[in-house]
Amino acid sequence: MSPEQKKSKCLSPGQWILVGLSGMSICGVIASCIFFALWVYFPQQYADAQWKEPWVSDNVNLMDFKSARQFRQAQLTLKAAIVRQEEAMNPIPRLLLADLFDMTGKISAARFFYEETLRISEGSWWSRLIMKPLSSHAYAQLALIYYKQNRQKASLQALQKVDLADQTVENRALLTALRDTLEHPERPEFHLALAHEFKQELMLDLAQRELALASKLGGSPALAMETSLFQHLEMPKEPGNLTPLARYYLQAGNILSHIQNHQDAKHFYIKALQESPHFEWTLHALANTHQALGELATARQYAQNALRLNPSFYHPHLLLGDIALEQGRYEEAIQHFTQGRQIMTQLPEDARLEQWINVENQLAYAFEQLKQAHKAKEHYSSALNAAQQSEQGFVEAEYEYAQAGLKRLSTQL
Repeated sequence: MSPEQKKSKCLSPGQWILVGLSGMSICGVIASCIFFALWVYFPQQYADAQWKEPWVSDNVNLMDFKSARQFRQAQLTLKAAIVRQEEAMNPIPRLLLADLFDMTGKISAARFFYEETLRISEGSWWSRLIMKPLSSHAYAQLALIYYKQNRQKASLQALQKVDLADQTVENRALLTALRDTLEHPERPEFHLALAHEFKQELMLDLAQRELALASKLGGSPALAMETSLFQHLEMPKEPGNLTPLARYYLQAGNILSHIQNHQDAKHFYIKALQESPHFEWTLHALANTHQALGELATARQYAQNALRLNPSFYHPHLLLGDIALEQGRYEEAIQHFTQGRQIMTQLPEDARLEQWINVENQLAYAFEQLKQAHKAKEHYSSALNAAQQSEQGFVEAEYEYAQAGLKRLSTQL
């Protein structure tokens, strides 16, 4: 072979760069495929296969239970599943059983099965890989259980196994507040923030405990006042009136109500009321549901019952005002809105802003219908000013409503 032929077979530097880039691209594609297979496809295929097992039936569909009998049946179904040899290394029925015990208030049993779930799902590198979301859920629930049992160190260790940056993690705000509190237990503002999150999840015993800790730690006068007002205005009068099963029914009703399925929500709220007859939040939820269904007389009755249990509960006042306004009873509407507004003045401004602007607009409209233009203008202006000062997008509709009201009044004044 001549020198010229050898030279022609050698690649130029530019060609070598192109070959290198092509090789890197191919390696990148292969690596992406492997990553997708290991972290997405195979885990999903495995999970789908497990959920097709015979024991996964309607009686382990946890969000559809409308009776204690269904809970017992699901418990029996899952217990029968986990003793079978072919399910010995399947963590999913154990996780379902843990969730079942957790939502019915059987904390020790829930803890045992969450720990069993982790024992199996983390038994090998492969199971750890494909069961990461399942393990994350178990660790998050264990963190809450350990915290309830005053095992703060164990709670923090469990929480550190949960990726709070993952958008698919449930209750991220609650878990973040819990982490802050565990890392800085001496700071009352973290306990107060955690109380807010526990209240949102209807974990009222824990919310009450956090409020007591925040109050004991003290802090600034403003923080102490905020803690006191939260206790007085945002918590139910008797938190212990809500049983674990009633909490489940109330949460299920809230989920259905959020998606506008008011008829099914009503059934769950009724079950919650049967479980805990003296819990004002359930009465208010039923009042809201009946109003949405156009059953105003029943809604009115439930709202009045809620106020009898807790006169400081301002939400039923606002609901009664809405009902009266809808029925053209403007003086009664003004009375209820004024009472609710008076209670709301004690809340921090950012906590009441949206409802406050709405109440101002509702009061303005009621006065407008009574031909009291000056009072109507006063309330429309108040709503407009509050909306203008807010940086929150949700007040835009209220701002436009107040503007339209003032424009109508301009022809009367």
